[in-house]
Amino acid sequence: MKSLAGTTVSNWSWWQKAVVIGVTLLFLCILWWLYIAHTIYDKLIVWLTLVTPADPIITTLISDLFASIFYFALLPGFIAKRLFRVSKQVLWGFFVLVLVSVTIVDLTLGRDVFFGKDGQPRRFFVIRPDEGLVVTSTQILDPTTREKPRPISREIVPSIRAMYRGQAPVALMPTEIDEQLFFDVSTGRSLIWYHKDANGAFRFYNGPGFDPESQEPLLPITKKLVPSVRSYIQKEKAAFSEQKRQDELAALAEQKRLAAQEAERAALRKKQALDARNKIDLDLAWQKHLSGNLLAAREYVNAVLTRDPGNSLANKYYTSWSLRNVCNSCGTIVRVWDETIARDGAPANTVLGGALGGAAGRQIGDGRGRDAATVVGSALGALIGNSLSRKKVRHVDIQMDTGNTVSVIYGTKSKFTPG
Repeated sequence: MKSLAGTTVSNWSWWQKAVVIGVTLLFLCILWWLYIAHTIYDKLIVWLTLVTPADPIITTLISDLFASIFYFALLPGFIAKRLFRVSKQVLWGFFVLVLVSVTIVDLTLGRDVFFGKDGQPRRFFVIRPDEGLVVTSTQILDPTTREKPRPISREIVPSIRAMYRGQAPVALMPTEIDEQLFFDVSTGRSLIWYHKDANGAFRFYNGPGFDPESQEPLLPITKKLVPSVRSYIQKEKAAFSEQKRQDELAALAEQKRLAAQEAERAALRKKQALDARNKIDLDLAWQKHLSGNLLAAREYVNAVLTRDPGNSLANKYYTSWSLRNVCNSCGTIVRVWDETIARDGAPANTVLGGALGGAAGRQIGDGRGRDAATVVGSALGALIGNSLSRKKVRHVDIQMDTGNTVSVIYGTKSKFTPG
């Protein structure tokens, strides 16, 4: 038996060619199995399914056709042409036969990316903090999240696709949802997607995706679920209306509280200003009282009582100072004293008395006796005339309410006392 080394392909015997073909086919089978099981193929078929709107069976078929073209058509055809010098017509026939066979097998068996023939999930998913959604073909514990991947069901396939494409659904408030329009009129597809937590509360969204809080895939509303969803929405709307009413009442109460608080602060500011002004006027009233100007003191006290009738100090001043009886011509007697004063024309009366007294004395005696009588008569007449020209009066000193002091002269028969 000759060695393969040093010979050309045309000189090989039939068994040599058979060995090479057998080894090549075995190698191709191994490569095909590796390709099917390999992550690259797995990711390729999943990627095609998630990023395109095509049916999963169609994406599986496309992936298998690409694999078949390379492994069962191009590479075997190249080897057959080199070894057996097969014609182009035969190679194209083999190429078409492979493609048709793969298509018939995929369409007949219905290979689905996510589910097997028995309907059981073939794909699983896990959400990693850094990478986001990761689709796997096994439920081996994820090394990143330390969680077991969850199976992909038919209901959550749209949500898986939406998250894989980065499409985040918009949350809907129950008050925004039309209770009569849960499904598209033409297609019958659900328009509302939901997540239901452990307490039975719904969270609604406008499309497929994942719930941000629980990281659970959203589910479409089904006709079977409509009555319970509608009941929940009605309760939420009623609760929302009641909460809105309570909020409005609370806001109104808060407005009233703030208004009352502001009114209280304004009243306090007003009272402080009033007290400051009253203090100034009462201080001035006290000063006027000390100076005896009760009229001016009354004006300041009256000004305070006009602004603040209940001011205790102003009322005290008004009462204790007897301001009710104060007037421009009123006053208080502070002193009563008597005095003797000369009458009008007092010198003339003295001269006249002396003259009359001298004349009367001259009528008495003669010689030196007459002279002496004349002198004595003049002295007595002057003394009598002087006494007749003086009078006694009574002074009454009055402290006027205007603050000044006046002295009034009365006769001695008048009766006045201080006070």
